[in-house]
Amino acid sequence: GVYTFYIEHVGLFAVAVEAILLALVLSYQFAQVHHEKELALKRLDDSNRIAYSDALTGLSNRFALDIELDRLPSGGSLTFIDLDRLKYYNDRFGHVRGDELLRGFSQKLAALLGNKAKIYRIGGDEFAVVCPSGDVGWVDQMLAETIAGLYAAGFEFAGASAGSVHTHECSSITDLKHLADTRMYERKRERKLA
Repeated sequence: GVYTFYIEHVGLFAVAVEAILLALVLSYQFAQVHHEKELALKRLDDSNRIAYSDALTGLSNRFALDIELDRLPSGGSLTFIDLDRLKYYNDRFGHVRGDELLRGFSQKLAALLGNKAKIYRIGGDEFAVVCPSGDVGWVDQMLAETIAGLYAAGFEFAGASAGSVHTHECSSITDLKHLADTRMYERKRERKLA
């Protein structure tokens, strides 16, 4: 029952301790690398969200619209919308009330469109709706219901002018956007004359 320790035993023990310590250091470093990778992916996701969405309304923005238009089928449609009297609400009641109008409009129309079409905020008081089925009449109806909802919410001076175009009418995305914009402003002029 007498144990004899030789220098080899102490060496083996030292190697075992060193291996355990090295394993601990490596596992810590792998955990750090994993954490840093997850943080980088989250930051990338946040950057993409910021780059492709509107901060005020939460809608996708002009850059996201351009990507979507590349994928729009030939029977699809693009509708440009100009929200009327935003300046009136900003000037008369302050920008907080104008922001409420923008958010209310975007939330109501997005809810009515559901999965059948998508709304984008392309700047200021201008919006776009992409409808893969190309049902322009339905988009106009959803827009009218949205404006009626705004009236009921206390925005009785709000309105909107819209211009729609089907993808098969144009040979390029630039032409598609230009024609939708032109039609929107034609309807805006017609509404002012009426």
